Amino acid sequence: MRIFQWFTESLQNLIDYYEEDVYKPLEEFFKKHEIFNILIIGLIFTAIYFPCWWYTNGKESWHISEANSTKRHLTQSDLIEYFPTNQKLRSLFHLLGNRIEFPPSQNPLTIVLAGSNLAKEQLKFKEISSKHFWMENITILADSKMSEANLFNEISNKLEKFDGKAFVFIEEIDKLPGRTPLVLQSLSDVDASKYKETVYILTIIDNQIDKEMSEKECTEMITRISTNLIISENLKKLGVFPFIMINLIQ
Repeated sequence: MRIFQWFTESLQNLIDYYEEDVYKPLEEFFKKHEIFNILIIGLIFTAIYFPCWWYTNGKESWHISEANSTKRHLTQSDLIEYFPTNQKLRSLFHLLGNRIEFPPSQNPLTIVLAGSNLAKEQLKFKEISSKHFWMENITILADSKMSEANLFNEISNKLEKFDGKAFVFIEEIDKLPGRTPLVLQSLSDVDASKYKETVYILTIIDNQIDKEMSEKECTEMITRISTNLIISENLKKLGVFPFIMINLIQ
C-alpha cells in the first residue's frame, strides 16, 4: 500500500508541476505570440508527412501506378491454364513476370518467335501482357519498303510516350529490306539502348520451321534466318548476334 500511495502522490506532483510550470506558461506564451501556433502546426504536419513522402519517393512510379491498376499478377495457375502442355512457355512468362514485377531492368530483352504459323502465340503474348503486365503493347508490321530511319523513328516515338515500358511486337521481320534490320540491333543493344525495360517480340514466319524439327535443328534454322537479316560481315565474323533468341514452335 505504501508503494502505491507513494506512486500516486508522485504522479500527482508530476501533474501539478506540468500544469503550473509547463502548461500554463506555454499557454500564455502562445496567446501572446500567435505566429508560433502556425510554426508548431507546420512542424507537426512535416513530421507526419515527411516519412510518407520519403517512402513513396523511394518507389518508382510504376509501383504506384500498379497499385491502382485492375491488372492482376500472373500466377502459376494462370500459366498452366494458358499453356497446359508447354513448359518452355510457362518458364518464359515466369521470367517476364519477375522482370516486370521487380524493376528496374538493366537491359532490354528481345524474344524471337519463329514458326510457320505464329498468330495464335502472338495473340497469347498480347492477351497475357494486357491482363497481367503493367506494360503497354505496341505493334508494328514490317514491310519491304520500310527504311532504317522510318522504323527507328516509329519505334522510338511510341516508346517515348510510355517511357519505354512496353512490349514492342514487330511482326514478320524477315520482310525488312537491306540494312533496316540493323535498327533492331541498336534498339536492343545493352549499352546503347535508351530504354532498358522494353521487351521486343520479333516474329519470323518460315514454312520450313515445323513441329517435327528437333530443338537443335530449330535453333540452327532460326539463327541462320536471323543472321541473314543482318547485313554486317564484321558481326558474322565475330559471331555476335543482335537478338536473344527463344524459339517457340507451334
